[in-house]
Amino acid sequence: MKTKTLLIPILLPLFFLNFHSCTEPKIPSPDDYDSQILISWNELIFKTAIAEDGLMTLKGVRTAAMMNSAVHDALNSVFPLYERYAFKENTHWLNPEVIASQAAYQVARAQYPDQGPVFKEELDKVLSRVKDDQEKIDAIYIAGARRLC
Repeated sequence: MKTKTLLIPILLPLFFLNFHSCTEPKIPSPDDYDSQILISWNELIFKTAIAEDGLMTLKGVRTAAMMNSAVHDALNSVFPLYERYAFKENTHWLNPEVIASQAAYQVARAQYPDQGPVFKEELDKVLSRVKDDQEKIDAIYIAGARRLC
């Protein structure tokens, strides 16, 4: 009996420490994902904007800002770390690269509809790297039906 009484104060804190470590969410690291995807989207938006009006109307700058806000919300729906702007749902099961690219595509296509095929090609580069077809379908559905942008 005395042994059990002595073990409880020792084992109880260990149990709670172990339980706490199992419930901690994994904080994503930028090294886990390819940042070149977002760099490519930004370059494509500015290239498109410069070709259209030389940035004289600031449509390209506005589009880049809207696109980055949509991407922020998309990524934050997968890893909810910050306040969200518009998209409030949790999509933790989705590939962050796919949903971020889908959000960027939607904003770009909405602002420059005649460049849709160019933007679709950029989106397809990311989608082709993902092996899980259901992840692609889910990201497109979430972004399209829920309007990330």
